[in-house]
Amino acid sequence: MTAPRGAAVDLLVVGAGPAGLSAAIAAAEHGRRVLVLDQGLRPGGQIWRHRDEAALPVGARAMLERARAAGVTIASGARVVDAISPRELIVEFRGRVDRQLTRALIVATGARERFLPFPGWTLPGVVGVGGLQALLKSGLSLSGARVVIAGTGPLLFPVAAAVTRAGAELLLFAEQASWSGLAAFAAGLIAKPAALRQAAEYRWAFRNTPLRASSWVSAAEGYGRLRRVIVQSPGGPTAMDCDWLATGAGLVPNTDLA
Repeated sequence: MTAPRGAAVDLLVVGAGPAGLSAAIAAAEHGRRVLVLDQGLRPGGQIWRHRDEAALPVGARAMLERARAAGVTIASGARVVDAISPRELIVEFRGRVDRQLTRALIVATGARERFLPFPGWTLPGVVGVGGLQALLKSGLSLSGARVVIAGTGPLLFPVAAAVTRAGAELLLFAEQASWSGLAAFAAGLIAKPAALRQAAEYRWAFRNTPLRASSWVSAAEGYGRLRRVIVQSPGGPTAMDCDWLATGAGLVPNTDLA
């Protein structure tokens, strides 16, 4: 869909992830003129990053269809470059810069990865967990690649499953939290059987990969590209050759625009 040039809208939503789309749909279904801006090539945000809409989950496809039916205008490839006020934004849209007016603004820019630096963290081949997931969804082939996943947080599990299903050799899953911390987290999922079942399905997908608790990457090594990682565990450091290291320490709100 194309972005209207300059004409004021009732609601401007920045971010076309599930939250932004939900807000846009609610307003449009109540008769408001809604424009959604998103930097991505397609709506869906990081969580539904995709190339082919047919490959999306049923719920995601239903939400996008509902947005279209409600008359929501979605401008993909759009970036807010300045905010004169909450009702007047400067937007770069596919090489064109416009002033966009709105009567109300919703910022739904989601979250970004928390990435903790360590020696060698800037080497090519060292990426965020979500970054590797995004590369996979964009068509990166990991078939036969040796991968280490390390860090903390629930995002590690679906990425580990996706990497394994993509044909990679997942050498190690290193979780910085302790076994007692993991057990407490799992116990909290008992009240959420769907989430617990999903977590079990993810773990089953990479069941042949060792999972170490109280472990983290202390260094990445290589000349021009990642060649080896050093993982610190209670039993001491372990060095292993690998092609990709995906690491992350959870998510933090993406508040730059706000």
